[in-house]
Amino acid sequence: FFFLMIRRPPRSTQSRSSAASDVYKRQEMILVCNSLRNDLLHPNEFLRGKTLRLVSKMMYKGILEPLAPTIIENVSHKHNYVRRNAVACLYLIYLQFQNEVTPDIDEVMERVLITESDLSTKRNAFLVLFHANQEKAMNYLNEHVINENSDEVGDIFQLAVLEYLRKTCKVDPTQKPKLMKAIFFFSNSKSNSVLFDCANTLQQISTAPTAVKLAVNIYIQLLCGNTDNNVKLIVLEKLLLLKRGNAKLLEDQLLEISKVLSNQSVDIRAKTLELLKSLLNQKNVTKVFPVLKRELIKALHSHESYDQQYRDLLLGLFVYAVTNFEQIADDILETVVDNLLCYSKHDDSSTANTIAIIKHFNELHLQYSPKLVEQIKNRFLEIQNVQIYKLSLHLIGDVTTQADVQETLTILKQAIGSLPLKIVKKSIPENQQALETSQTQAKHRVRTVILPDGTYGTEIIEEDDKRAQVDHDCKFREFLIKNSFLSSSLCTCLLKLLYKLSLIHI
Repeated sequence: FFFLMIRRPPRSTQSRSSAASDVYKRQEMILVCNSLRNDLLHPNEFLRGKTLRLVSKMMYKGILEPLAPTIIENVSHKHNYVRRNAVACLYLIYLQFQNEVTPDIDEVMERVLITESDLSTKRNAFLVLFHANQEKAMNYLNEHVINENSDEVGDIFQLAVLEYLRKTCKVDPTQKPKLMKAIFFFSNSKSNSVLFDCANTLQQISTAPTAVKLAVNIYIQLLCGNTDNNVKLIVLEKLLLLKRGNAKLLEDQLLEISKVLSNQSVDIRAKTLELLKSLLNQKNVTKVFPVLKRELIKALHSHESYDQQYRDLLLGLFVYAVTNFEQIADDILETVVDNLLCYSKHDDSSTANTIAIIKHFNELHLQYSPKLVEQIKNRFLEIQNVQIYKLSLHLIGDVTTQADVQETLTILKQAIGSLPLKIVKKSIPENQQALETSQTQAKHRVRTVILPDGTYGTEIIEEDDKRAQVDHDCKFREFLIKNSFLSSSLCTCLLKLLYKLSLIHI
């Protein structure tokens, strides 16, 4: 109604003179301003607040100038709803007309900041003061905020201060030294949102080692102390960006970052491993590898689907480690032999990663090859995967020395079992009594012998069940029957061993 009344000329304007028209408009303006003033002084605080919101949308200097004292009067109203809307109205008026309508707005806002208890109103008042008089705003921060506990100020006020400090430093970089003290002050806040914004501010406006180190410490604090997975993902993204130019600062925090691996989220674990992989070097790999080994053992013994994905991610990092870091070769060898070589739940991905680790280890660390083959032979009967068997036969044939050929052939013979090669199927008893009888009954074999007097007789011999037990427990015999490629690998390995054995007798 007020907009239409101001902007629409009266119907008889065309017939009147210009002077009369101006007088008519002035009279309407007076009526409008008087009506708004009455509402701004109304005893009902809700009506006052709504009128202030209406006035903040009426950017007409002729209307706002007579209402300015009344709006300022509402800044000291007893209800915070009215005060909040009054400060917001003054903020919009200042943005539109600067000091033309409210020349003493900086003094008004300074008084509001000192006496105001409502955080939202206090934040808006600081924004007005920061735009109107930046020097007074900084004096207020130094005198009334920085010397107090940051949490007493309120998080919404701190966030507003940080936002405008960041904007000011970007627009006028010469003010950075003066504003950095205030930014450092907010790094002691207990609010996670304030800490995150403070770290972002430090990262954006400064490249000084002190500022960047403080930002890294804040990010690590948020990463380890927050339970929200979304926050962890955002912080990890920030650390990945920060790592490009400040890798040395992050390398000191590797152990703290590795604690995030205890989280069950696959996305968080993947981001953490990506960050750890980019930060590993010759100096810190020995500190981080025990953590990675412990995490791999936990993932291998877990039945959860997310741990299986995590296992593949860890194995990929192990492939990278065995390729680039020789100083942890002993630890990698121990991990492979104890946890991966005889693992019974290998899938295609974990099998490929395990084979890649063993291959790279044998190719890049030749001094450890005899030790690797020796460990493989010691646990040859316990291997549960046909692909690992193929690789093991290849390594045994290539690396075994002439002095160890006899021992190696004995191990292979034991793994093959009795001939001819066939799958032994166990018969299932018809009832429990037959099962118990079959378990307790020993296996016997009758053979013909020559007695001392030269006559023939029979002898009952109890068979040793060890060979049958090998046939049952060792997977190698079963794989050998079903997989022709494994049989080919075995033949190649035996040929190499026999050749080495023949050289001994030459």
